[in-house]
Amino acid sequence: MTPDFRADGVRVLVTGGTSGLGHAMATALLDAGARLAVTGRDAERTADAAARLAAGRGAKHTQAVGVAMDVRDEESVEGGVEETVRSLGGIDVLVNNAEIGMRTVNPRFLTDPQPFWQVSPHGFRDLVATNLTGYFLVARAVVPRMLSAGRGRVINVTMNHSTMVRRGFVRTGRRGPARRPCRGSWRPIWRTPRSR
Repeated sequence: MTPDFRADGVRVLVTGGTSGLGHAMATALLDAGARLAVTGRDAERTADAAARLAAGRGAKHTQAVGVAMDVRDEESVEGGVEETVRSLGGIDVLVNNAEIGMRTVNPRFLTDPQPFWQVSPHGFRDLVATNLTGYFLVARAVVPRMLSAGRGRVINVTMNHSTMVRRGFVRTGRRGPARRPCRGSWRPIWRTPRSR
């Protein structure tokens, strides 16, 4: 983000915000004045991440809440979105970032690439459930609220092409290829006429 970027008062839900890219985005958004919720599967880790985000920021930036949410589970997603709405008063921006990486499929994927046919069906299902279905489930829970409010943005985090085709990646997995359907198929959501 540029130094002059401001998001004062914008209510943001960042999935997978306990570490890595999600935590970095949450930090930048707080620095820009946003109010946010970060999610993760583990309640203690999520609360700790939110506390680290809010620490030392002063009263203006204390609106960082941790929300335990498993993006693979509809009930967990609905409960997490409800908790976020209660805490923040609504959601203006959804950053769909939660993901599991190739290390869950093959812990040595960078040094000892594994062909897709050697990936376990369980590992593949978990990867798709998190990295694709999870994006759908969270957006499905958030977008109707945005449409009712007459505004909102969904940001689906993916990766660039050169990373997707790097040796050792399951081509139908991590971020890009699994989420490609989200890019074009979700555009009509925003063209839906508002009911007022």
